[in-house]
Amino acid sequence: MFSMIVHTSGKIDEHKADLEIVQNTIDTLSNNNDKKFSSYTKELLSIAEKYKSSNSDQLMKFILNNIKRNKIVEINSKNIPGFKIEVQKK
Repeated sequence: MFSMIVHTSGKIDEHKADLEIVQNTIDTLSNNNDKKFSSYTKELLSIAEKYKSSNSDQLMKFILNNIKRNKIVEINSKNIPGFKIEVQKK
């Protein structure tokens, strides 16, 4: 199992837009008939090749073979009653 945390904008009101970007990317990579599929996979391959210690082709195969095995969870403090973040200033 693979987990990824995406820390997006610090503004809670922007979480919805950030969530849509993540979902749209997963949807595109899940459908090889999507018009953006080719450009997304080329970009992923380009990023994977920057990690010299990994086999970029194997990494791409892993991503594409497992992209549909996902569950997006939005951690949004507006949805948690009584949730409060306190930042201590130094």
